[in-house]
Amino acid sequence: MNIRSLQCSQLQYLFGLYAWVTGTSKQTIEVLDAAGLSVSYPTIINTIGTMADDSIALASKLTYKPHILTYDNMDISSSQHVKQRPDTVSKVQSGCFCLIYGCHGVKDRRHMLLAPILENLRKVIPLKVRDIRPTRPQFLAYHHQTVINIIHVLGCNSKQFKFVISHPDIQHLSCRPLPGNLKTIFAALCATTIEEKTINGNLLNQENFYIEQMGYINSWTRHKVFTLGIAPLHACMNLAWGLQAKHYGSATTPGSLVYFFTLMEKKRLAGEKPDCHALTSALLQILDGILISCWKKECGYASLDEFADSHPGQAELKTIATTILNKYCTAFPETHNEDSQSIHPPATTDSIPPVPNLLVLIELMTTVSQGDFGRIKDLLPDLAAMFRSIGSNKYAVECIGLMYNLRYVWPPEYAYIHFICCLYRS
Repeated sequence: MNIRSLQCSQLQYLFGLYAWVTGTSKQTIEVLDAAGLSVSYPTIINTIGTMADDSIALASKLTYKPHILTYDNMDISSSQHVKQRPDTVSKVQSGCFCLIYGCHGVKDRRHMLLAPILENLRKVIPLKVRDIRPTRPQFLAYHHQTVINIIHVLGCNSKQFKFVISHPDIQHLSCRPLPGNLKTIFAALCATTIEEKTINGNLLNQENFYIEQMGYINSWTRHKVFTLGIAPLHACMNLAWGLQAKHYGSATTPGSLVYFFTLMEKKRLAGEKPDCHALTSALLQILDGILISCWKKECGYASLDEFADSHPGQAELKTIATTILNKYCTAFPETHNEDSQSIHPPATTDSIPPVPNLLVLIELMTTVSQGDFGRIKDLLPDLAAMFRSIGSNKYAVECIGLMYNLRYVWPPEYAYIHFICCLYRS
């Protein structure tokens, strides 16, 4: 390979850009350039500028069609050796980063019209308590999905039960899954130094994205064209943090999270917002351990190996999983027969406090990973109550607002497009 040829320098460009992104010093990059492993430092800077211009041009092109605007706050830390003077960069610079996505699922552009939504807003009635209670179909759907989750825990932790993961009769029921072969088209805009923590900050960022960067001047200035969308990954992250704060307890209290963390020798989960991946991994390990213990107790055999040798059928596995759910996990009714008109919770003296909430967390994570927004819709009443109970009022209000829009404001076609877009960008 001729590493000095401009026609054969793709590796050098990629290596140089990676070196710059990871904070490699200018002198080191120049050494790599001299060795033929990277392009020069000025070339890297010019390439970044060209890539930014191309990305903004693509974002501007996407905005002429139905699209999604997503942005979030960020904090950039500079070197701790930089002296703090009026003419220098702050050690921590807050700002906002934006992505523009193409909108999938739009079969007719009239489904994206703002007029029907505004008309529904003018004539809607106040939200009633019955509107935020889970309906019986939602209750039964969640009950089935949770039974399947409990069975899959057995399959993930026992070699003899690996078959349940792919068994056709032991699978989640799809409600409104994403279309197959979905490809995401997106473009990034330049980051701003405007914080989005306030209403004014949000408005200023939107003006920067559309007017200053993309030169887009249209009816968007009314700010009515923006519809609040859910962020499933943020919901999972904040739900995990909230459950950690609510059920943390003390190390001497069996059943508390810190009790389990101590047994598992997890030492970095005590802060207000610990690493999300480490926390969710620990929470799911706790749930797996509790459910495996329940399987050992309820299977009727001395060990899970003997239970596996008995070759239980899918009906027996579902029956035992339902027993575990009713007896140890939550105050669900002892039966989920659709002919039953009343719901009477059984006595559940053996349940462990975090388990019911952890089951909702694993159902939410599974639903997001499988891209089924119908199952998320079924979870909204429970999520609103859970976020309210852990003190996350913002997310509770967002869940209630989403239920309100789905019930009274959004046309069905727009609601379908909205959920598809929220899920595939996650």
